[in-house]
Amino acid sequence: MSETTVPDATDAVQVLTTAADRAMASGNHRTALRHAGRALDLLPCPGIDEPATAHLHLVRAGAAVEMRLFAEAVTGIFRKR
Repeated sequence: MSETTVPDATDAVQVLTTAADRAMASGNHRTALRHAGRALDLLPCPGIDEPATAHLHLVRAGAAVEMRLFAEAVTGIFRKR
């Protein structure tokens, strides 16, 4: 029987960050918004520093701006975690 490793929150945040970055690069802003938001919902967690958190906020806000969701972009930037 093989053992299954359950990823921790840090792994999940890293995977979601990569997915959000790829979605932004391909112009899929709705997906980027969702992935970045899900990653931010998992914070704080060990191994994720402030620059990584700031990057997620910027990706999320950038996706919101691209979708013309200006109020959501502004609130997301100033939201405290």
